[in-house]
Amino acid sequence: MASMTESISIPLTGFEKQLLLDAAAKRHLDLGDFARESLLDTAQSDLVGDSSIRMTQKDYDWFIARLDEPPRELPQLREQMAKVKPFHELLRDE
Repeated sequence: MASMTESISIPLTGFEKQLLLDAAAKRHLDLGDFARESLLDTAQSDLVGDSSIRMTQKDYDWFIARLDEPPRELPQLREQMAKVKPFHELLRDE
């Protein structure tokens, strides 16, 4: 486990601190562990939605050109799809 060398200070009202203490106790954690887990979970969730893609103009032009092309024929995919029933048909078989 990595050693904890950094810390933050968060001003709280008495009510806010008690709310966090109660939630931490419910999960059998101390306040620090509860706060760390909650903050990291929230940070990860916020960053997952960040789907910006950065590229050069040359790469962007190439990407857009590929999107404008007609789809490629993929015989192996077509064969596999012919073998598998659509999901709604699977439900009818039950």
